[in-house]
Amino acid sequence: MGTKNSPIAPVIEQFKMQSRLFNNVLQDFAKDYDKRPNEKTNHPAWLAGHVLYARINIGNIIGMNQPNPYANLYDNFKGLDENAKYPPLAEVIKHWNDLSGGFSDRLESMTDEQLNSPGAFPLPIGDNTIKGMIAFFAHHEAYHIGQLSYARKYLGYDPMKY
Repeated sequence: MGTKNSPIAPVIEQFKMQSRLFNNVLQDFAKDYDKRPNEKTNHPAWLAGHVLYARINIGNIIGMNQPNPYANLYDNFKGLDENAKYPPLAEVIKHWNDLSGGFSDRLESMTDEQLNSPGAFPLPIGDNTIKGMIAFFAHHEAYHIGQLSYARKYLGYDPMKY
């Protein structure tokens, strides 16, 4: 089918950009990776792992069939657990980069029939197809990359680069 002819071409391009931005927002973040900006916020380690966990899950919904090693940390909308050990920055970045190319390729290869099939669960956007699910998770990633960017600046790092 190819990206330009896909009915979700702009969303695929957004995911590609977010693949790059995820790396950019985490650049040189290791020192404060598990530091919370305050007691009401998540730390970057939780946020980064959560974004990766969600991308693995959406990848599996679209047929990538990859194990999700972070299920015990994030399944069922599980929030930050101060006693949990979240995956280290280098592991998250490596797993993200290993997944991202195949993720984009899979999105580009999806047929209209696959995109319009029912999604795995209801969504707050009103489109409960696989296509709607893909669109919602593009928003989800952007939202959390924004949170990581905000935490980055709060903790004294240079702003995220596009």
